[in-house]
Amino acid sequence: MLGSSGTVTTLAGIHLALPRYIRALVDGSMLTFEQIAAVSAYLAGLDFDGRAANPCIGRASVPIWC
Repeated sequence: MLGSSGTVTTLAGIHLALPRYIRALVDGSMLTFEQIAAVSAYLAGLDFDGRAANPCIGRASVPIWC
């Protein structure tokens, strides 16, 4: 699977535990399906404030309905 922008780069940034989105580290990164599932499960377990506190997401990036 190949992905770009938005959600894909956010998942990569979180997987890499970046202090903020750093394009040079995210571009070209490769995640297994298992790694994507782990990051997705981690995010699904967080509430709005928990997701917004992640530096690769931020409050402005989390929709109100999350």
